[in-house]
Amino acid sequence: MKKTFPTASDLLALLGVFIAATVLCGILFGLLVRAGSISGGLSVFLSYSIQFVVTILYALAVRRLRSGRGAGALAFGFRGVNPTIVLWGLLATFATTIVVEPLVDALPAGWLETLERQMELGGWVIVTTVVMAPLCEEILFRGILQDALTAKYGPLRGILTAAAVFGAIHLIPQQVVNAFFVGIVLGYIYYRTRSLVPVILIHALNNAVSYLQWTLCGRELTSTREMVADDTTYWVLYGAACVVFLLSFVSMAVAIGREQKRRAARSQEDRTGEHVPEQESLSAREDNINED
Repeated sequence: MKKTFPTASDLLALLGVFIAATVLCGILFGLLVRAGSISGGLSVFLSYSIQFVVTILYALAVRRLRSGRGAGALAFGFRGVNPTIVLWGLLATFATTIVVEPLVDALPAGWLETLERQMELGGWVIVTTVVMAPLCEEILFRGILQDALTAKYGPLRGILTAAAVFGAIHLIPQQVVNAFFVGIVLGYIYYRTRSLVPVILIHALNNAVSYLQWTLCGRELTSTREMVADDTTYWVLYGAACVVFLLSFVSMAVAIGREQKRRAARSQEDRTGEHVPEQESLSAREDNINED
């Protein structure tokens, strides 16, 4: 009997494929850089692109093998997408980054040296950061993993598990922490809109702002605390970010909780054959509004 994708073994296998592709690409392109055949920036772009494309293709193949031809295609539609949710996602993402900064800053700065060296490599790194990373990572972690996990375990576990894997794959501890919380916001937006378009856009803009900040701050990784010299201004900004963060995560939790109850009621109805009153889900209400 086939087990529904993804199992714990599937996640470990995906990680293994990703690590193997990373190591092989690192060796190959490292040799090419040393030989002077390609630049360091191009090697980063090619290595990143290949390791993610290989992992995505593997994930899609396994999902189709387990789920059959009925496995859903990647969701690039615009239905349910509107500028308001994109703006909210950007605001929530920026606020989340500011709120977790004290935790990130407490981690050893030495772990960021690899990231800083890569960012110095120029144009190809910009393309990798602003184009390839949002596209590949959202396809893999939201379009494939979260989609399957949500169908299997419900939205809460689906979003949190995908965000945890999304964070872990970044490897550098500071990025792991930030990516986990940002991944929750992106995961909720993907669940809400059923489209990869807004999360790819938000991810790309978030990375672009981070790169621009690095450039404007003398090509150094600088926190908001270091950028804002005045203590009063910083704490006002941090307080505002905390308010946005709390409101965003509470509203996400409430909406997901309602959806979990709706799914549970539907599951009970399927088992017993009796109608169980349930609250109309957020997505269902929005669909009705759109139809009107």
